[in-house]
Amino acid sequence: MSSGELAKRVGHWLREYDFCSPVVSGRVDDEYVVSFEARTTKTRASSIVTRVGLIAEEVAEGRDYVNGKELVGDPPEDRSGLATWRIYVKIPIRRRKEVAA
Repeated sequence: MSSGELAKRVGHWLREYDFCSPVVSGRVDDEYVVSFEARTTKTRASSIVTRVGLIAEEVAEGRDYVNGKELVGDPPEDRSGLATWRIYVKIPIRRRKEVAA
């Protein structure tokens, strides 16, 4: 499966689970990035990252990917405070000669 197809399938699953804002996907440098933003607590954002990782693992079927979260804007005052988090999955683009090897 190509990196682009993998990104498309991960995006499809995230839309199906309807996590939050619109899911955005596209190529950035040598990766496909699938991401969305959620306004939630740090604890909940970590839980979403875990769930997204499980979705990506199921779809990726052994392919490499990285998922995580990054803070957008101001940090919360405490762990239970709300903040905006970007949740993402980054899928490396495989070159044709990498696929043949």
